[in-house]
Amino acid sequence: MNPSLRTSASGMMAQQRMIDVIANNLANVNTTGFKRSRVSFQDVLYQTVRGAELVSYQGSEAVAPIQIGKGVRVAGVLRLHSQGAPEMTQRPLDLAIDGDGFFQVERPDGTIGYTRDGGFTLSDSGNLVNTSGYLVLPGITIPEDATSVSVSANGVVGITAAGSSHPIEVGKIELVRFLNPSGMTSVGENLYAETYASGPPMIGYP
Repeated sequence: MNPSLRTSASGMMAQQRMIDVIANNLANVNTTGFKRSRVSFQDVLYQTVRGAELVSYQGSEAVAPIQIGKGVRVAGVLRLHSQGAPEMTQRPLDLAIDGDGFFQVERPDGTIGYTRDGGFTLSDSGNLVNTSGYLVLPGITIPEDATSVSVSANGVVGITAAGSSHPIEVGKIELVRFLNPSGMTSVGENLYAETYASGPPMIGYP
């Protein structure tokens, strides 16, 4: 095959990958906590037709090498963890993170998933869970006799029990930060997983 066709084909494949990423960004435009991605490209090998040469030995005049590029490839797909716009839902257990951080949930296989999606609800046993039913860590249980539930700006979960007007603290939401959140891997269901590139999780409070 003509080398120029291979070079052109590498460009088409790279552009196709970029279109795939853009399509995924558009498909998830209404996904809570979704972070869009951007494709980064880099050139590949070069064929050196002629190296750098001295054309005047007395004056040490040199000419640049002649090189022909062999195309382009996708260097990486970078996730942009910029702050999204909060949305009022009128639900007391829907939370949003202002700034850096992730909520922690326990996945069915026992591993921990990290998410920016704060659409939480209660299970049949009163545990705080996400929309997939995964337990929100460190584990908060709302008693059956609770008449109202509130979450403060610093993550304290309080309830008002029947027959009482004073709120009772039942737990506190933990957040996790990563040195390199773009290094996390997406595992679906609005969840990310820790990798060597992301660094270890740093647990704190809102």
